[in-house]
Amino acid sequence: MTQKAEQAEIEAKLKDEQLKVENKLRNERTNLRRLFTVSANTFDDIHQEIDKVKDIHVQYNKVVEKAERLFKVDDEIKECIIFTDEEYDTTESYRDRFTEIRVVCEKQYTQDESSSVAFIEGEEHRFLAETSFGDGMKWKESRKPPLRDEPTAATLIANTSVGRNQCIFCERAHASQDC
Repeated sequence: MTQKAEQAEIEAKLKDEQLKVENKLRNERTNLRRLFTVSANTFDDIHQEIDKVKDIHVQYNKVVEKAERLFKVDDEIKECIIFTDEEYDTTESYRDRFTEIRVVCEKQYTQDESSSVAFIEGEEHRFLAETSFGDGMKWKESRKPPLRDEPTAATLIANTSVGRNQCIFCERAHASQDC
């Protein structure tokens, strides 16, 4: 085989793998959208029956969990492909629907105004922390001890320009270039 043929074969395999990942994510998103819609509709049904305040909080938590999973998959898909306007509008419609449910729960199902607002805000903060701030790192992963700083040219220059006389390699009291 020539080098061009080998390169074309490698590119075809990579494209095939990318399509498999994209299809897997799209299928997962389709299932999550279905589950989210079922949960949201159940929320609406319970909302119509005023005396089911306890059930509404349970169903609200189910909707939150499904929304979190759906939004996570949407973000993963955004990293793989460029969204069309239709895909972007559909994704935003699910986010809007989630916001509507959250607001209804917040406004109409408050036993004690302060505790309910704290409940909703806590859920909102948890959701934002898990989805928006970072690359999906789990809490346990973020609690790992930090690695020891590695000596770099930047720290060497920073330490010498500040006038520190501590070696970045062995941390003794002498210039780093003398180590």
